[in-house]
Amino acid sequence: HNSIYDVRGAGYYIEDGNELYNYVQYNAYICPWPLDGPLNGCTVPGTDNGEADAATDHAAYWSTSHTNHFIGNRAANSFNGVFYEPSFAPNGRGLADGKVCTNWLPLGRMEGNTCHGHGRFGTYFVSSDWPRQITTNLSMNGYTTPDQCVAFDSEGYDRGQSCAISNNVDYHNVFVGGYAIGDIQFRNHTAISSNCLIYHKETKNFNDGCSAHYLNYHFEDGGVLLPSGHGAILFENPVFVGDIHFESNHHCGEGVTGILCNPQYILINPVWNATSQNWLTWNDGDNPSHGASYSLSPPDAKNPTSTFFPKGYQSVCHGIHTWLLQLDGGKTCNKSSDFNMQVQYENGVLCKKPLRRLEIYTRG
Repeated sequence: HNSIYDVRGAGYYIEDGNELYNYVQYNAYICPWPLDGPLNGCTVPGTDNGEADAATDHAAYWSTSHTNHFIGNRAANSFNGVFYEPSFAPNGRGLADGKVCTNWLPLGRMEGNTCHGHGRFGTYFVSSDWPRQITTNLSMNGYTTPDQCVAFDSEGYDRGQSCAISNNVDYHNVFVGGYAIGDIQFRNHTAISSNCLIYHKETKNFNDGCSAHYLNYHFEDGGVLLPSGHGAILFENPVFVGDIHFESNHHCGEGVTGILCNPQYILINPVWNATSQNWLTWNDGDNPSHGASYSLSPPDAKNPTSTFFPKGYQSVCHGIHTWLLQLDGGKTCNKSSDFNMQVQYENGVLCKKPLRRLEIYTRG
């Protein structure tokens, strides 16, 4: 129940990496100064944490450790809002240096927070945030051992720890989301009037085998910049309102992020109330296969009422895949221009059948 106003540097820190089960709840942080003004917002240079304090990535709430609880907090007008940055100290910091693998720690509760007016991200997970099945406790001082932090067990099974952030609100920010995020669901999230309602570079299937990446997510007025990665990327019960624009695998070919460049997006029971003219962009990057496709889930596939797709259609992919137009004697797929919807789908190919990706890995 603290309030911070006009204070230089980050408002609330958790910065060594071995901190566990702390509750940061029902606090407020307000910066009254514009980031591009003479004071550079509420940033301050010269500290031992140039990420959280200085103009690089100043934040209202900043943590290297996932395993703490941020509940019911408010943040306004800092560079970033609630910011998890385990990669700043991936092996811990201070007395915890070399004793903890911060990128892979399980996630605590992150629920009911509101971020608005931020110069960069509101809710923010920077790379890499991949919670795993790691057991640590206070008697161990929050430390981990190397064998606890591996991605796969001895039999090759994924050790991801599926979890969720819930009931958070972002509005009037530039971005919402993060870079490399796996096994973290955005549940009941609301994002309104931001440049990017979700900004996500890469991800994976949830280890529990069924969870959606975005569950009951309300997207309103902004870009939806989507990831690439292993597996299918699921939107369950999403609501899209106003000026909405998808950008497929938006970081394809950009450095080491956005790998594979062939994502599969599945829409489960979507509500589509977009007013925009251009609904999506196919971001090819360095991808010669022009990957990415969108499909309705099997229960929604008949599409009798025209949800995102024309009535009776259930999939769309890049317009370069003209070979699809020959399927079933030309009765299965059509050019979007056949419906005068080439602007909405950026000349994509629409199909009455589900589209799925096939990836074959070979040894070099």
